[in-house]
Amino acid sequence: MKKIDPNMMIKISSTTKLTRGIVFDENFANSVNSTDTISYSIRLSNTKRRYQPLLSTLLPWNTEIKFAVPIRIGPLHKFNPSGGNPGYWQEGFLTLQKAIDVAIQQYLSNTTNNSILMLQRFPYPSYKNVIIELGVYFLSTVVVFSFLINVVYITRTIVTEKETQMKVLFFLIKIKIRINFSNLQIKKDKI
Repeated sequence: MKKIDPNMMIKISSTTKLTRGIVFDENFANSVNSTDTISYSIRLSNTKRRYQPLLSTLLPWNTEIKFAVPIRIGPLHKFNPSGGNPGYWQEGFLTLQKAIDVAIQQYLSNTTNNSILMLQRFPYPSYKNVIIELGVYFLSTVVVFSFLINVVYITRTIVTEKETQMKVLFFLIKIKIRINFSNLQIKKDKI
């Protein structure tokens, strides 16, 4: 195992045929036995599975989120036994992650026990109702429009109230308005 700067990984992968790389956290890399937290990043070469045809680019592996961004009820690819896109199992990402975890566990515990690992798809309850899925998409729009109607109604009420108060004010001082209006008429006639 060779210690390489994480920024150096990008340069190495662009100049050589690098298929996989593992970047450990600085604390773990410097003192393996004294740290309590172990974090690492798996760097894989971009593959066709992460290709975006609209952008014509290869995207990196998405390891920051646990669930898919478009929230759906049920699995994304329910008829694909290996999970479908983006292909974490087919491309060897999960196998490499498990191998690293087992190697770290064996190194820290000084044992070589052979544990058996069985993988299965993430369990989902049965789902038949599509109305919930539609509600997730349209709920935010309905909430925005309900507040928008309230804002328009309140604005209309405030404007009408202001108008009626002006009418009352004009009614109370209509004598002054008539006097001012007649005064203006007299001045115009003189000019």
